[in-house]
Amino acid sequence: MDGIDFLWQQVTGQMANEMQLVDSRESDDAISCYCCGGPSGEWVVPYYQPRIDTYLRTDVPICAPCNALFHGSYQYMGIEKGTAEKPLVPGKLGMLVGCGLMVTQQ
Repeated sequence: MDGIDFLWQQVTGQMANEMQLVDSRESDDAISCYCCGGPSGEWVVPYYQPRIDTYLRTDVPICAPCNALFHGSYQYMGIEKGTAEKPLVPGKLGMLVGCGLMVTQQ
């Protein structure tokens, strides 16, 4: 099993209710995740979030497990940063201090 899919099943999947996910089965077109490149038929869950690639300025689909890596959540990840002058920013998995992840084939 892919490490990101394993992480989704064990930890990050609980954030699905906060994401704006779309069911890939509702589309007749083939969908591949912009991050991992996996086709929707092989995703651990059939959902994705449409996002905008800020460099290409185009809409891209990100499968739910990959999207969870970038999803900010006050409830599950706390506050990343915030000051009196700037609004609070929700924490993201990749921004947790001291958090590391090692993914191997085993």
